[in-house]
Amino acid sequence: MIVVYDFDKTLTYKDTLLGFFLSFSKNPLKLFIYFLAMVFAKFKIISNTSLKKLGVRLYLYGRSKDKVKKVAESYSKRIETNSVYRQMDFSCDVFVVSASFEEYLLPLFPSGVKVVGSKLEYKNGRVCNIMLNCYGKNKKKLLNDRKIVKIDRLFTDSYSDVDLARMSSEICVVKNDSVKLCGDLAEFKRYFGR
Repeated sequence: MIVVYDFDKTLTYKDTLLGFFLSFSKNPLKLFIYFLAMVFAKFKIISNTSLKKLGVRLYLYGRSKDKVKKVAESYSKRIETNSVYRQMDFSCDVFVVSASFEEYLLPLFPSGVKVVGSKLEYKNGRVCNIMLNCYGKNKKKLLNDRKIVKIDRLFTDSYSDVDLARMSSEICVVKNDSVKLCGDLAEFKRYFGR
């Protein structure tokens, strides 16, 4: 049985990316610039990938791989997970597929869980860009690359995972600590007003 979980707001109460960035710097000007870009992304003026690249440029660019790993491990201990996370069944073939960076996702799960997340690009041991943004259609592509074409059960909080929902026999929509089972893809779309 293949079970796939999104991460942010599926296994947590809130998005975790900004918190990760702020673990490197609390500079108010950087925060203002990033917040403005978040608004642009919300209204689709810029893409999710552009937003993430900006965050990497503002907060992570030039940081050593060791520093990123150390901060990521410390940050992962502060992430507030929800009851869905605490009730995960690790006896299945479990995938966590997230737009969040693998650096802080990996410490949160046992070694048997396959974590597929966004990846940072390093040059000479220092962050220079994003290698991969695991968002939207990229999630499906990354699972397909691992020969996963069918999901038995999907847990998500977002319509951006519609491509994963199309692959799933069972779709569970998460909000805080509650889980709603959608009967089919049409019900999933209706839930998000599509």
